[in-house]
Amino acid sequence: INSSGTFPMNALQYANQKFHSAVLMLVENGTAQERLHNAFMAFHPVQAADFDDAKMRTKYEEIMQRLTVVRDPDRGYVSATLEVMSDGEARSINRLIVGLAIEIAEARAQGNG
Repeated sequence: INSSGTFPMNALQYANQKFHSAVLMLVENGTAQERLHNAFMAFHPVQAADFDDAKMRTKYEEIMQRLTVVRDPDRGYVSATLEVMSDGEARSINRLIVGLAIEIAEARAQGNG
């Protein structure tokens, strides 16, 4: 039990919560890029180090790499990348996010977090 009197959330629980929210953002109205931006805002606190599983960590790193192709510190890497991203690329990343969310949920269901 932590100092606030609650049980601490482990990294996989946290990632599950954030990616669940991200998937919900992907089914909202808007362009593929807008939905992807909203999904990113839901999961962006998650870090690669939160994944003990190398396969999940690699998928997370691929998502982040593809979301930060355009290195523009003034506008932000993700925003700048999404501005020039094709619909097809956005949909592809959206599918990666859903796939990773499913893997995280399955790992939790198997008692891994």
